[in-house]
Amino acid sequence: MGGLLVDTIFRRLAGGLAFALASAGGYAASLTPPELAAEVIRSTPIKSAARVEATVATDARYTYFVWYKQGEGSVAKARADTQKLVRATLSALVKQGVKPAEDWKFIHAHGVEEVRGETRKMAAELGDAAYNFTTDQIEFKPPSLK
Repeated sequence: MGGLLVDTIFRRLAGGLAFALASAGGYAASLTPPELAAEVIRSTPIKSAARVEATVATDARYTYFVWYKQGEGSVAKARADTQKLVRATLSALVKQGVKPAEDWKFIHAHGVEEVRGETRKMAAELGDAAYNFTTDQIEFKPPSLK
């Protein structure tokens, strides 16, 4: 009987410890790349954007698009918002025990404005932020520097 009681107590303590470790950083350690990208978008408010989407989310690459309505986008907004998304992704990966610089993670966020062409909707590029794993820095490039 004593062994059963000790076993039950151990299981409860171990389960509680696992839950505490998984939830301590705000991101569960078992998020898949698409889940992590969705969580980054959900937890990173970008009020000036019409929408934010992750188009690629794999172990090695994360690509986001920040869409602005026509006349509401600017290079300054794109710089702030895309860098914010890249930084949030880096933070989420680090909280999961990933070392982005050592593991060569490609993280890009593109800022684009919806514009109306003569015959269809189009996108005007405002710039993009990318994580450079060789320098461990986030770099922003406006459209004129590409």
